[in-house]
Amino acid sequence: MSVYRGDCPCSATNFTANRYRLIYLFPGLGASEKLFRAYDFSPYEGKVISFLVPEKNETLEHYCKRMAAAIDESKERIYIGVSFGGIVAQEIARFLPPNKIIIVSSIKHRREKPRYFSWLRRIPVHRILPAGLIKDFGVMVSGLVAKKSPSEKKLFRELVRDADTRIIKWGIDQVIRWDQNISPNGLVHIHGDRDIVFPIRRIKPDFIIHGGKHFMIMREVKEIQSLLLKQIHAVSQTNQ
Repeated sequence: MSVYRGDCPCSATNFTANRYRLIYLFPGLGASEKLFRAYDFSPYEGKVISFLVPEKNETLEHYCKRMAAAIDESKERIYIGVSFGGIVAQEIARFLPPNKIIIVSSIKHRREKPRYFSWLRRIPVHRILPAGLIKDFGVMVSGLVAKKSPSEKKLFRELVRDADTRIIKWGIDQVIRWDQNISPNGLVHIHGDRDIVFPIRRIKPDFIIHGGKHFMIMREVKEIQSLLLKQIHAVSQTNQ
């Protein structure tokens, strides 16, 4: 994982050394560990939980239990999930609770889903779209939800190129059908006020990134990393 050296008010060197051994990172739908390559959680170990290819007719609950096999239950842990990864992190937290869960550009329960999700649930056009068209649509939407620098464009092209369309199609359906009504205890929510995938008018986040769009995890690294480090540090202080 690449090292990001910003002037964060909460320096990693101030943490209780190795108190929390593992920070599990859940990327957005179709994304990979590249999504977090600008982030540094030293002295703690950050581990990306990669998406699995879904089984035929697999439920979200069953899928999350398979993903949880990569989590070390013997160690203290924090979950950080982005977009669909935030939903997956919450579902895993229901049967394998972390010391803290942080979601970014995601939703906490069904009441925060945008209204157009109900239309897609009634008319699930995403299920019949060709795989290649889904990727093309993702590129088009990215231009609407975030202005990107050349390096960010390169990263996004890599994410789209590497994305498994089986995971994307299944994941879109799971987000649309997600019916959870209660969020896990201790959840911290970071959201952008210009997110059009999950509009903030239906969301009550703990922290708002002004000007932040859905892909702000790539663009607002300095501000988001500072918030993440503060939350991790707060857990360490509580457990000293």
